[in-house]
Amino acid sequence: MTSQLRINGIDVSFPFEPYPCQVEYMRKVLQALQTGQNALLESPTGTGKSLSLLCAALAWQAAMKARQQAFNAQASSAGGEKNSAAVELIAELERGFAESGGAWDPVRGAPRIIYASRTHSQLSQAMHELKRTVYTNHKVAIIGSRDQLCINEDVQQLESNAAKMVNCKVRVETRSCQYYLQYDLLRPKNDKDSAPAPLLSNKIMDIEDLVDYGKRTKCCPYFMSRDQKESADIIFMPYNYLLDPKVRYRNKVDLEGNVVILDEAHNIEQVCEDGASVELSSVDLAQCIFEIDAAVSGLMKKITADQQASSLSLEDLSGAEAQESLDFTVSDLFALKGQLLALEKAIDSIPLGSGDSAGPGFTKPGAYVLELLAQADITAPRVAHMLDRLDKILAFMSSTQGRLFRGTGLSRLSEFIAGVFPQSSYCDPAVSSASGSSSSSSGSSTQRRRGLPSSSSGLAQCYKLHIREVSGGHYGRSGATSAPAATVGFDTDASAAASSGPAGSGKPYRLLSYWCFSPAKAMLNLAAHGVRSIILTSGTLYPMEALRQDLQLPFPIELSNPHVIDRDQIITAVVPRGPNSVRLSSGYENRDSLDYQRALGECVASLCGCVPHGLLVFFPSYSLMSRCLDAWRSSRLFDRISSRKPVFVEPRRKAEFATAFADYYKRVCDPQYAGAIFLAVCRGKVSEGLDFADHFGRAVVVTGLPYPMWTDPRVRLKQAWLDEQRLATGRGLTGKQWYKQQAYRAVNQAIGRVLRHRNDYGAVLLCDERFATEESRRQLPAWLQHSVTVAKTFESVPDRLREFFASNSVKYPTRMGRKCACRPSNSRCSSTASRRPRLSSAPPQLTS
Repeated sequence: MTSQLRINGIDVSFPFEPYPCQVEYMRKVLQALQTGQNALLESPTGTGKSLSLLCAALAWQAAMKARQQAFNAQASSAGGEKNSAAVELIAELERGFAESGGAWDPVRGAPRIIYASRTHSQLSQAMHELKRTVYTNHKVAIIGSRDQLCINEDVQQLESNAAKMVNCKVRVETRSCQYYLQYDLLRPKNDKDSAPAPLLSNKIMDIEDLVDYGKRTKCCPYFMSRDQKESADIIFMPYNYLLDPKVRYRNKVDLEGNVVILDEAHNIEQVCEDGASVELSSVDLAQCIFEIDAAVSGLMKKITADQQASSLSLEDLSGAEAQESLDFTVSDLFALKGQLLALEKAIDSIPLGSGDSAGPGFTKPGAYVLELLAQADITAPRVAHMLDRLDKILAFMSSTQGRLFRGTGLSRLSEFIAGVFPQSSYCDPAVSSASGSSSSSSGSSTQRRRGLPSSSSGLAQCYKLHIREVSGGHYGRSGATSAPAATVGFDTDASAAASSGPAGSGKPYRLLSYWCFSPAKAMLNLAAHGVRSIILTSGTLYPMEALRQDLQLPFPIELSNPHVIDRDQIITAVVPRGPNSVRLSSGYENRDSLDYQRALGECVASLCGCVPHGLLVFFPSYSLMSRCLDAWRSSRLFDRISSRKPVFVEPRRKAEFATAFADYYKRVCDPQYAGAIFLAVCRGKVSEGLDFADHFGRAVVVTGLPYPMWTDPRVRLKQAWLDEQRLATGRGLTGKQWYKQQAYRAVNQAIGRVLRHRNDYGAVLLCDERFATEESRRQLPAWLQHSVTVAKTFESVPDRLREFFASNSVKYPTRMGRKCACRPSNSRCSSTASRRPRLSSAPPQLTS
């Protein structure tokens, strides 16, 4: 039953009777929105965070709409009899703002809400939460790339999103895409900004819904989503659409006066740094030169064909008359090729030597990249023209060669140059302000009001240029924007996956990395566009003070919520020793020990016998998980484990993950088995945002501390940069503190899989002796710290677990069934407090 609440003078409808922590969370959200201030809000997974966030934000937006309507009604009756109802409503809203310390502008309309999360899967979960509320009448849009939304098979076969973008534009301009033509046909002819009629309803559609609808109607989902955005009250989008200025400008995301919500923001610093970092390899340059040669050949063929078609001579076609019909000439292509050959020579001539603190390679301050590019005559005054030329070449080759032209080299070169010279790649008032020109008055006033720096001159120091030699076969898509957030420096899918294409030949090549080490660059750029409020929220934002310093934004509103569960619903044990008192530590000096690896396997085998249903085991890295599996198989430990529970291993490849995930869910629900076990890695897909409610995740085992890879030069440079900043300013984390923080944040994310709603229960086993210290306990989630005990021997653990699960299975029974009140795809269900959840074998729908 819907509950009606009055919070900060705003009427909020909630799907059920909220818990005190949910009311307090909504109060903080409303305070931020009403006062136009930023907020850091931490609420444990399973406390209904996303639902509370959406209800509070949309209730406030509804109040702003009512205010606007009342003001308009009052204004329309000026000079005549006053509208008493309108006057009363305005007065009431004014009182609500005054109670929370805010003020309101009677002229501005209701601000739009921009809701961003890391993946489309997380966005789909949030949109499902929205469907449970009374606010489904608000207009909703979701933004995705052509990777997710394009249904043209020829375009989908192209490798990079940049190539898909160019090919799509060509097809739209030449009206050669049947899906765009159908979209254009369905648009009302008297209003080119309206969406196709079926989408004018208030039905909430996520990426999958849009694609399904597009396939059924042969109508382009990509352009439908763009049309929805124009009139939406709330827009859902992945992080990079918001935090990358180039992507934001390209998608026309309006920030002025609007509210920005960053959900699942525990890795926001890395996301910001990744979005501002770019890479270019010698393989990319070689591919560029190859593609320019192909463009020369294609252009010559076009000239010859035009000559034959028009019966003109080649001499005539090379004159001014022929050039008017071309976006570039053969001479332009040869000039560009000369620039790339010069850049290739400049990079190859740099002596890498034995390296420095970052390891083998060549490291310079970020400004050195300008000197390097200048050797190829790539300078700021010329960049805008060069980027335009690259786009036109890509468009020409895409139109003449279609799917045969991949365009990966030119696309990566364009992305790299745009990353180094962002002010030349798009029109950004914030960047212009930093460059010395005047920015919009509204943006400047917003900065002054919040105490933001008036320019980003200091941010020029946040880059490092690093050039190193890399062995072939480990180079994927160039640039940080092509890899998921928080993978740099960690042994995860994105950083370990082998590539296809030219780099897969096995020959070494040079990789030029232009890395940003300050997340403040992206966040200050965001704030400078006149955003009303920025709300960062997650299950884990600890430590908030370090986060605030990293982002260099004021966050006057903070909240760290307790959990909604009772103390007897969680058991947490540090296990420093395995069977036979073998030391458990994934530290560098011990991880390769066969005794350690087998002791870990003995622990898992024993836990399979006392943990019912689903068991999640997290390793610090893929490499350690692989070595342990080899050790277990060689000693038949793996057979013992799999005889008790079917074993599923998190695959590196994205395409294989959905199958493994679905099979795991089926086995947990299958009464023929005693559940299942999923072996996974910290920072992998299993640990980030996926739902393992109830029987799907009765226990989480963390086998070690997932520190970043020390051999990664980006990790070393990040630590060195932090130490430099600490020495210069006396503020912020040291490199060592950051290094440790990264490990515990990943651990806390894995722990978050175990409790997903009010009636859930589970165990956390920390199987590494380093968790036994008081300092380590303080790094764990606050709601968990009270339950942490250190087991004197491993043999005492199984009996405690059996007793714990026997007791809670009676207190919080879970039924197996086809329908589910807490389905993995939509739970976070604090709403199930008064009923027993039922399980469905249907796994969450995975969307990248």
